[in-house]
Amino acid sequence: MEAAQQKYKQDQIKEALYQSDSEAMSEVDENEWENQQIAKAQPNLVKPVKRDPHAIPDEIPPVQPYPTVMARLRGQLEAMKSRRAELQEMVMQLDQESQELQDRAEAVQEKLTKAGEEYDLLREEFKATGKNRGLDEVGDFGTSMKPA
Repeated sequence: MEAAQQKYKQDQIKEALYQSDSEAMSEVDENEWENQQIAKAQPNLVKPVKRDPHAIPDEIPPVQPYPTVMARLRGQLEAMKSRRAELQEMVMQLDQESQELQDRAEAVQEKLTKAGEEYDLLREEFKATGKNRGLDEVGDFGTSMKPA
């Protein structure tokens, strides 16, 4: 039984070796043969077949009636108009928000400028009067104490 199986396998191998790729190549052009070989070795590296833009399809789909097409186009137009209105509303809101932020930034800048000017005036006033009893004098108290 084993001898029969062994002979059968040897016959299959001889048959496979006897049939060359040249027979298959006679029906296939070079690029297609290359793609076949690549597909055999590494299926994920197969080059995509380029589609002929001028090829006529096997079956031409039926043409839809004019009212159906117009109804579909009108529906698309209405959807686009409503989307445009939504986007315009959103743009208006964003413009308004941007203007509010700009106004607030200007107000904050004015307040900062005013606070800076008031600080400078108060600092000059304290320097002129000599009544500066801030944290500068607190540091002097710590240096005059004797260690315990």
